[in-house]
Amino acid sequence: MNEETALAQLSNASRMLAEITTVQGAKSHLEWLKAFEVLAKAAGLSLEQQNVIAENRLRTERLAGRMLREGPKNEGTAGRL
Repeated sequence: MNEETALAQLSNASRMLAEITTVQGAKSHLEWLKAFEVLAKAAGLSLEQQNVIAENRLRTERLAGRMLREGPKNEGTAGRL
């Protein structure tokens, strides 16, 4: 991965984060970001670029947590017997 490709991917990551509407979408984005972090480090991208990826990962984790907290709860089957 070269720096130009990495910058394009970083731009896409921010756009993708803005489009997440489900917990599953956030989970998929997190998996992609974790792989991108590994590739960025292996490619020798700057620490600043690696930090942008990590920041995006943290924002996605927070979004997923907020979605889980605010979403519908599964009451389970306890007490229904």
